[in-house]
Amino acid sequence: MTALKKYSKYLKKALAYDAMCKDMKDQVMRELKRQPEGQAVCDGVEYHLTTKTVRTYNDPKLKEMKAQVEALEKQLLEAGAVKIKENETFDAYIPKSSKETVLARAVPDYKKHFSVAA
Repeated sequence: MTALKKYSKYLKKALAYDAMCKDMKDQVMRELKRQPEGQAVCDGVEYHLTTKTVRTYNDPKLKEMKAQVEALEKQLLEAGAVKIKENETFDAYIPKSSKETVLARAVPDYKKHFSVAA
């Protein structure tokens, strides 16, 4: 049971810090935009602005080809020509109803950042 306790402790901290980082993202972006070349180093952490590109295609031929691929995959699955590999793993989460309270108790910084009364 000690491994579960340790994992729970670290998961709560990771989720709390992740939520705090997501909340601060816009502030960090504004600061980075003011930096020369959009780069900065703070406490050994390097920051830089990047551009992500998303492409969307509205070509009907592409939609038709996707439909053909899906049909072929379905045929192969029905014919038994597909190898399915299963790995056991686990998921851990905190129920939404108690998440804020649990994280505020586990990580004092979370409580301060979001002004949570726990």
